Amino acid sequence: MDNIEEDLHFFYKHSQGYRTQLETHQEEYFRVYLRNIQNHIGPNNKILDLGCGTGFSSFLISQRNPTSSTFGLDISYENLKPAVKNLSLAGVIGDAKRLPFGDNTFDVVTSY
Repeated sequence: MDNIEEDLHFFYKHSQGYRTQLETHQEEYFRVYLRNIQNHIGPNNKILDLGCGTGFSSFLISQRNPTSSTFGLDISYENLKPAVKNLSLAGVIGDAKRLPFGDNTFDVVTSY
């Protein structure tokens, strides 16, 4: 990794300020995003929300698609911890550049 990439990796993994900013997002913040991805999600799909942060967007996707399985992936354990606990999100710690899943695991991959 070059220095910029290393700095971003560290920031997204450890920044309390970034996490606090993510926690301010309400459902309205994701309105257009949710409407756009809804056109690509079918019944019983497996959905990956890549870089899900605190998992709120993943939670909203799962609420709109109750027959599908939604998984959130984020690089930060601290971001995902409350999502898994409070939103009952299936969250996975991982790096988007090295996904911890096999090929063809998901039907839909989203990222905001």
